[in-house]
Amino acid sequence: VHGPPAAAECRAPRSHHHPQQPKMAVNEVRMKTAEHKLQIKSGESDNSATFILGDEDHTLGNSLRHVLMQTTGTTFCGYSIPHPSEPYVHLRLQTDGSVSAQEQLRKGLAELAKCTAHFDTALGA
Repeated sequence: VHGPPAAAECRAPRSHHHPQQPKMAVNEVRMKTAEHKLQIKSGESDNSATFILGDEDHTLGNSLRHVLMQTTGTTFCGYSIPHPSEPYVHLRLQTDGSVSAQEQLRKGLAELAKCTAHFDTALGA
């Protein structure tokens, strides 16, 4: 009759840690770096475009979408992260034609910068 295996037989093999590679946590992921910081895919006219923002995530995507939707002249703004392992935010922007999508994006980024500067001042940062 055979009993349970000895304690030494139950141990998992030790992993070999290479000194040149830092050890990662189980749930840690190394994100890819974007090849481009900004790509523009034009729409059917100047008042619509998709802006592909590299090395960004929901923080900028949702904040910028919110600011742009509050900006006069924006008729639609939405964003998506095509895949969680890709370092890109796709921001789709349409205007009423009174301003181009690229100019509207500049306005939205300037307004968002003002908001963050206000928060920095208010919080004493």
